[in-house]
Amino acid sequence: MRDKTKNAIAGHLSALKPSDRYILLGDSHSERLVWKHPELAPKDTWICAVGGDSIPRLAYRVRNHDGTGYAQATCVRDGFEKIILLIGGNDLKDYVMNAGDIHAVADALDRLATTVRSRWHAEVCVLPVIPPPSHGKPRVNYDRLNAVLAERGISTPLVRWDDLTDADYIDHGHLNPGGYRKLLAKLTKLGVKCPDVEGVVDKKTPVERRIAVLQKKLENIPKIKSALGRGEQVEKTQLDLVNRHDSIEAELNALREW
Repeated sequence: MRDKTKNAIAGHLSALKPSDRYILLGDSHSERLVWKHPELAPKDTWICAVGGDSIPRLAYRVRNHDGTGYAQATCVRDGFEKIILLIGGNDLKDYVMNAGDIHAVADALDRLATTVRSRWHAEVCVLPVIPPPSHGKPRVNYDRLNAVLAERGISTPLVRWDDLTDADYIDHGHLNPGGYRKLLAKLTKLGVKCPDVEGVVDKKTPVERRIAVLQKKLENIPKIKSALGRGEQVEKTQLDLVNRHDSIEAELNALREW
């Protein structure tokens, strides 16, 4: 299991508040409500999310052989009203997956929901996977997985992503404030208390948003190179980032001049 996933557990446990009534378990879509858009974070909600995590990685954070999972920690009480699972995008591939692989992802998510439900005896809501914008990676696997989750009764029928448009994303797959406003509207429909975000808009221009994304990528490249120098294993997406260093820098410079 990668260090980022393991190390996040302790931080999440320390962030748990006595007033938390809900749990939001997921990947970068939820994690960004902590470090990028905290003003949009749902109220009284314990957010346990790690960017890049897949369903098996989240399952490890919930319960693992090391005994460090959320479900194994003595500081995590019972009494949560609702638990939201928003995970699965990182389990999908760029190529068209076969039906067996799609069902295997759905099986993993179903098992995770069962584990969470049996531990906290709370209502568990599995959300459909948020698809990327149409100009991002092929959406076919997202659509097929969400169809399977709905057909098998794994995901809640109260949430669909039909209202998301390309304008709701800041990059190839992450939501901007407008997109998060739609996400929070769906959480509100499920009974989760959310802040009033009617006035929240993304005030940055598309160019400014792209510059911010490129700057973040360049900031991460030295960390990835350092990990490679120590002989640590890195993900394919991280290695691709290192290989595209020059092109990212060139695009950034061009946008700054523009």
